[in-house]
Amino acid sequence: MANGTLKVQNIQTSSGSGTITLGQSGETITAPTGVTVSGGLSNSPAFIAALSSNFTLGSGTRTLITFDATGINVGNSFNTSNNRFTAPETATYFLSTHLQCDDLDDTDFFEVLYYRNGLIDNFDFAGHSSRNYLTTTYASGSNQNTSGAISTIINLQEDDYIQVYARHNQGSNQVLSFENSYFSGYKLIGV
Repeated sequence: MANGTLKVQNIQTSSGSGTITLGQSGETITAPTGVTVSGGLSNSPAFIAALSSNFTLGSGTRTLITFDATGINVGNSFNTSNNRFTAPETATYFLSTHLQCDDLDDTDFFEVLYYRNGLIDNFDFAGHSSRNYLTTTYASGSNQNTSGAISTIINLQEDDYIQVYARHNQGSNQVLSFENSYFSGYKLIGV
């Protein structure tokens, strides 16, 4: 057959179900600039949740961070009433969190953690089921603004949910800065 352009409205199998293959091994399929691909190749859901005001964080106890605002919430997967990102389908997701805690002193720690389905220690990656998604930062002097951040790629089952918790050991209530604290994520495609 001669090279040329195939112009059609729809491509589907003759039976109405099954697999349609475009190209063959070693070939590249290109979507030109300006083309929109919809359906299963979407990065939806995608969200960024934030604090609308400073958040008071008590000392010594892991506390659920109550993100009460969303800037982007494609697919409505982040719920501000229960502070959960809920996976709408089994897939691989990128998640990122940054929190800033004020006024920690030398050797005080600030910890940021992901909980899945209400638990801290049920993540399974690299062949280990007792790994945690957390970061711990220590203040380097008196009255330090201390940040904690987590970025990860995680496999989630449909209806799994992720929440962000934090803890410090300063001894009294501290403030999380609403201007520098967020939780975001989106579904990865092609994984």
